[in-house]
Amino acid sequence: MKTFFFLALLVSVSVSWAQNEHAAHIEALKSYRFGGNEAPLNAISGLVQSAGSDATKRGAVAQELASVLTSDASFDAKQFACRQLALVGGEQQIPALAALLKDETLAHYAVMALTRIPSTKVNEALRQTLPQSAGKARLEIIAGLGERRDKEAVATLTAFLKSDDENLIKATSDALGEIGDARAVAPLREAYTAANGTRKNTLAQALLENADGLREAGDVATSASVYKLLQREATPQISAGALRGMVLSQSAEALPFLLDALAQDDTAQQKMAAALSLELPGATVTKQLGARLPQLSANGQMLLLSALGERGDVGAAPAIAGLLSSNDEGVRTAAAQAIGAIGDANTVPLLINLAATGAKEGREVARASLSRLKGQSIDEKLLSLIEKNTPTHQAEAINSLRERRVTSAIPRILPLVKNNQPEVRLAALTLLRDMAAPSDLTALLEYLPAIAPAGRGALLDTVAEIARRGKDDSERSAALLKQFGNSKSLNDKADLLMVLGRVGGTSALKTLRSSLGDKAPEIRLAALRALSGWESDEPLDDLRRVAQNAPDEKTRILAARGYIRLIGLPGNRAPEERLALYRQALALDNSAEAKRAAIAGLSKLKSVEALDYASEFLKDETVGGEAELAVIEIARGTLGAHRDKSRAVIEPIAKNSTNENARKGAQEVLALADKLGEYVTAWEVSPAYEQAGANSSQLFDIAFAPEKAEAQNTVPWRLMPVATSAEQPWLLDLLALHGGEQRVAYLRTSVW
Repeated sequence: MKTFFFLALLVSVSVSWAQNEHAAHIEALKSYRFGGNEAPLNAISGLVQSAGSDATKRGAVAQELASVLTSDASFDAKQFACRQLALVGGEQQIPALAALLKDETLAHYAVMALTRIPSTKVNEALRQTLPQSAGKARLEIIAGLGERRDKEAVATLTAFLKSDDENLIKATSDALGEIGDARAVAPLREAYTAANGTRKNTLAQALLENADGLREAGDVATSASVYKLLQREATPQISAGALRGMVLSQSAEALPFLLDALAQDDTAQQKMAAALSLELPGATVTKQLGARLPQLSANGQMLLLSALGERGDVGAAPAIAGLLSSNDEGVRTAAAQAIGAIGDANTVPLLINLAATGAKEGREVARASLSRLKGQSIDEKLLSLIEKNTPTHQAEAINSLRERRVTSAIPRILPLVKNNQPEVRLAALTLLRDMAAPSDLTALLEYLPAIAPAGRGALLDTVAEIARRGKDDSERSAALLKQFGNSKSLNDKADLLMVLGRVGGTSALKTLRSSLGDKAPEIRLAALRALSGWESDEPLDDLRRVAQNAPDEKTRILAARGYIRLIGLPGNRAPEERLALYRQALALDNSAEAKRAAIAGLSKLKSVEALDYASEFLKDETVGGEAELAVIEIARGTLGAHRDKSRAVIEPIAKNSTNENARKGAQEVLALADKLGEYVTAWEVSPAYEQAGANSSQLFDIAFAPEKAEAQNTVPWRLMPVATSAEQPWLLDLLALHGGEQRVAYLRTSVW
């Protein structure tokens, strides 16, 4: 007993303490005026929020707020109390709130709070007060009854429909519409029939809302009678809403109204009818909608076509297909869009024709629909159209086969690569480029001799693209090498060598190398060009030998340019080795073009030797501008290890260059030098190393080449660039340099 008594005492003390805590705020609230001290309002709002779902706290706070309503508090205080009671009010506060319903200035706030209290006593209070209310207060009460959908108020509310007060009529109509009770239909209908102008529209809206409520409640018969009335007589917007109600009711009478509405151009009914065409189910409906299509205006046809496409009913296909040849471009485009989901093989020629001859948007839509049509019969129809047709139509059929990924079409497409119509030939080659396999190359290459050398570019591009998809060296180059060996034409052989150069691989490289010694100059030159464009530096020595020993200047220059290009390709050559190769290359070809190419490569070498060599070209009038930019780029990399040297080279550029970009670049490098301070920045960095299956932590325990005595001399060390971080240019950021994940790199420096 002592424990129970003690707990009860604590509760009593707690409640008393809470009441004392906010009693002062309540008192301060009573005298509150707008613009005054808001501290009491903030405190009370906090109490309301903190009450949450605690019934005891909510009740205590609500009762205190209700006391404000029954006091002589200011208007501002009472409206604030009502707002808070909307959050915490309950049955106990209904009398205090109901007492405000006769006050026109406070009725709105009282109704706001009352409508949120989940008790039937609220409805009773509103109904009891309604007869004695007037003006704005009456309108607020009526709105509250409508919001709470109080069916017991219908009889009282309908009496107001005979009033001359338009505001009262509007409020009553809105409330009856919200309530959605069958007992309101007859009075509303009677008032609607007798009314005109704005009042008639108001009552029509109420009837529509009431009918929607009845339909949702299952009273389809009553709602249908209202919809039918409104669909015939009301404004376009109301009629559209009535039509929607009829369709959602699945009324048997809905379809005739919907079909009629589709013909009413540029009206709300027409748009609603088109949207609702999706709602009525069944093949019969689809057939009737399709039958109405030819009778509609262009606007009506486009709206209904969109709906029929979304219905996805194949029964509409014939009617839609009939409009693919309409005189109206917009209708043709809409028909093409709709038919894509439901069309059959008979649709294909019509879509192909639109894709070939229509306006831009129509062509694009027709092509998209051709790709969406379903069934093997579609593919067969497309194949039939690539033979007897205009070139434009043939090309469209081929493009559709490509979009549909019809690989079985490849044997039928192959002969078209020698078609004398450029658009047909290009479409065929594009399909083969995207879909053919390396196994198709033998058949494709048989057509090479039939095409004039000047017109082979697209074919050779296609062959190279297909060959590159091979999974190994043999699959990539076997067909090309076989054709090369069997060919008697020098033009054919030269073209095949160029393709082999683009495809790459051991077998291709072997053939290209051997072709450098061919008796025919055309073959030697083709092999040289292919090797000059090789994707790695493997042919470097081959190009050097040709550049040194070729009997004619043209061949020597071509080999030298290729040699320079290969030097700059990514690889494991150390900077000093690349530099030696550039020197060697310019000894073979010292033209301005060769110098520019070499200087561009030098700019990627971050070594003081490269800086010195590039500086030699600064006074060369033919390449001085390129040399300035190269020197600046090299200096960015050498700045950390050779700060004074780098500054000395680029300072004159920063001061005297006539190239604004060069001046700014040099000034930026000098500014970086000033930021380096006394940090150790002379570092060399290795390549990044990785090992399959090893994460970053495990990689630290694996010894790579820089840690192995026998492999240390093979590591292509290079200077670690500074300024990978603009804010901290001395920071050694390996991630910024190498990129990637699960990789490691080494840094080294010398210390005296």
